[in-house]
Amino acid sequence: MLNRQAAKLADLARDLKTVYIYFNNDIAAYAVKNALTISRSLKVKS
Repeated sequence: MLNRQAAKLADLARDLKTVYIYFNNDIAAYAVKNALTISRSLKVKS
């Protein structure tokens, strides 16, 4: 699921310098894990 979203985000952000993505944390605290997964999928430099 996140890989498909990453592909959509990459397409939308193709001509942008900066993109901010908000992850809403839930009771199980998946936001951090999901953010790391997306950043790896997008090959984001830290």
